[in-house]
Amino acid sequence: KHQENDMEFPITIKIFRPNSIRTEAFLPHYHWSGAYDGKTAWWLKRVSPRSKPEEASGQQTLSFICNAEFGYQLIDYKARGQTVELIGIEESNRRKYYKLKLSPINDIHRLIYLDANSFLIAKEFLQSEHNPDAHLTVHHQAHREVQGILFPHLIIASVGDKPGGKTVIDKIETEVHLDSSIFKMPRTGMSVKISENEFKEELDTLLQARTRNELFSGVVLIARNGTPFFKKAYGMADRERKIPNRIDTRFNLASMNKMFTS
Repeated sequence: KHQENDMEFPITIKIFRPNSIRTEAFLPHYHWSGAYDGKTAWWLKRVSPRSKPEEASGQQTLSFICNAEFGYQLIDYKARGQTVELIGIEESNRRKYYKLKLSPINDIHRLIYLDANSFLIAKEFLQSEHNPDAHLTVHHQAHREVQGILFPHLIIASVGDKPGGKTVIDKIETEVHLDSSIFKMPRTGMSVKISENEFKEELDTLLQARTRNELFSGVVLIARNGTPFFKKAYGMADRERKIPNRIDTRFNLASMNKMFTS
C-alpha cells in the first residue's frame, strides 16, 4: 500500500528484469496505471473508457527507473556496462555508510549509500543528466528475507525538494511469469491484455479499496458463457451488528428493481 498526501491506497508493482516495471494504483475514484519498458515511460489515469495514456515526465521516468531496479541496483552492474566507485564514508545517527557512485546509465546519475554494518542499501539518490531539476531520494528500510534475499519492505521517497510518499510492502513474489507486452505504452483506444487471474486480482484489489473507503458494499459476480469465474462479497450486510455480506446475502431492493422491470 502507498501513503501520500493524507491518502492511503493499495498498489501492485510488477518488475521484469533488467529494467521493466508496471505499477497499478487503486484510488477511491479511479484506477491509475503506469509502466516503463526500458525505453518509454507512460501513465494512464482511468476515469472513463476514453482515458488515454500519456508519456511520463522526466521526474516520473526517474521514479520508474529507480523502482525497476528494486533489489537489483548493484547486481550484475558490470554486465550493464557500469562501474562503481567508493567516493567516501558518511555518518548519520551514529551509523556509517559507504557512499558509492555508479557510472551513468540511461543518462541517470546514481549515488548509493551502503550500510557499513549490514551492507544493505539504505538510501539512493538519482538525478537526470539532461534535467538537473529531476532528482529523487529513496530510503530503504525494514529489510526482510524473501527466498534467501533481503528486500526492503518500507520505501520512503522524496521527489525533488518535496516529500514523495511511503510504500509499505506486504508481499513479494519471485519467478512470476509476466507478459512483456504489459510494459509497453498502449495505443489510443487499445487495452493491455491481461490474464484471467490478473484481472481477478486487480478487480478484487479495486473493490477492496472502494469498500474500505465506503464507496461499495455488495456482491459481485462475473460470468463468461454462463459460467461464473469471479464471485465475491464485500462490505457489511448489517453495519450495526457487524454482519458481513455473503455470496448468498439477500438484499432489500425496494423500488430499485423498477428500472429493470419497467
